[in-house]
Amino acid sequence: MKRKIFLSALLLALAFVFGCSGGGGGGPVELQNVCEEMKDAMCDYMRKCDLEWYLQFAAHMTCEELIECDEMGLEEMAKSVAAGRLAYDAALAGKCLQSIRNAKCSGFEDIFENMEDECDGVFVGLVIQDGDCYQEQECSEGLYCDESVTYCPGSCQPYKNLGDSCSGGDCDPDVADCDWQQGICAALAGPGEVCDNVDCRDGLVCDYDVDPAVCLDPAGEGGSCTSARGCETGLQCLEGKCTGPAAAGQECNLGEDFEGIMFACTPNYYCDADIVMQEHTGVCKPKKGAGSECIMFYECKSGLLCIGLSINEQTEEVIPGSCGQPLKAGAACNAEFDFPECDWDLYCDEQTAVCTAFPGIGDPCIYGEDPECFGDDLYCDSLDYGVPGLCAQKKPDGSSCTSYEECQGDYCNNGTCETDQGCIAP
Repeated sequence: MKRKIFLSALLLALAFVFGCSGGGGGGPVELQNVCEEMKDAMCDYMRKCDLEWYLQFAAHMTCEELIECDEMGLEEMAKSVAAGRLAYDAALAGKCLQSIRNAKCSGFEDIFENMEDECDGVFVGLVIQDGDCYQEQECSEGLYCDESVTYCPGSCQPYKNLGDSCSGGDCDPDVADCDWQQGICAALAGPGEVCDNVDCRDGLVCDYDVDPAVCLDPAGEGGSCTSARGCETGLQCLEGKCTGPAAAGQECNLGEDFEGIMFACTPNYYCDADIVMQEHTGVCKPKKGAGSECIMFYECKSGLLCIGLSINEQTEEVIPGSCGQPLKAGAACNAEFDFPECDWDLYCDEQTAVCTAFPGIGDPCIYGEDPECFGDDLYCDSLDYGVPGLCAQKKPDGSSCTSYEECQGDYCNNGTCETDQGCIAP
């Protein structure tokens, strides 16, 4: 489940890119190559910013395995290009992908949230008013794909105007949002205006930390904030100030709740604040090599983990571990702490305290609990939270089902597995 949520977030961000000009340097990318080039660009960014190891441990997959071409909708977009419903600009695609490689290392949100501005025009809709459409991007400027009558195909129609009912139609996203309380297209909220029912204007964020929520202009580094939402992309809100990663030798701040651990310092450095003693500030120091003493995994160089950390039960003294290669299957591990010691495709079994492979097909599992069945093609067949079962292969379309989790297409329609692909062009 956790891996699937992470994957969905990543792929949503990637889909965000394809709306894609900006940052220069990249040569033209042909449509048939764009997914592999996207994969290369994203994984280059992850490695440059020392984030690849985090991705592996969060998703239990390599970067290349995680980014699946068929889950980005590119096949359908290629069909639209071939049919003349979409235009594709290979030169802009190259520049877009280069902007990903060149993005600043300030956390996932920097690359995910800024790509909409950096990439605009790779795919452009060509379908005119009243023309058939199979996805939103196919409609020309000022139109949306209305599926309310025919569903498949839809029909490109003008956006609703301010004050119009938004039931069965889309408001112009540049100027309006559907006010769900009134059911009409209402103007996007400006600075200081309430955003409980409508989105904020471009460039503003909705501050949900106040009631009612209001739109605010994100602050730059050093500006005041109550949460990361109130800061410009790439900055964290630490102790009421928008803060960027500190450089080597500079003072760093992990935040009141240690929320800044991962990005307190620039890549390949860590903040040496003594979190055992509940210290929040320290200095950015180079990450440590193999054999070096460590307390936390983030102190070690990329590819290494802090192995062997323990606590003296009599004195409650923390006994440091040392930076080393992740442990392989069968190696003894410490299951007391929620710190990684085993390799990214293993987990530390609480019963045996041994690095163990995630359960595969036919292996015992407990629905809704770790460890999960390994692979998107498997599910725990008890389908009842906390109840033991076995990892089973997901069922093909046409099979009987009681839950979407049983189905390969992730859609159980009236007891039958189907592929929920929406409106698919012929």
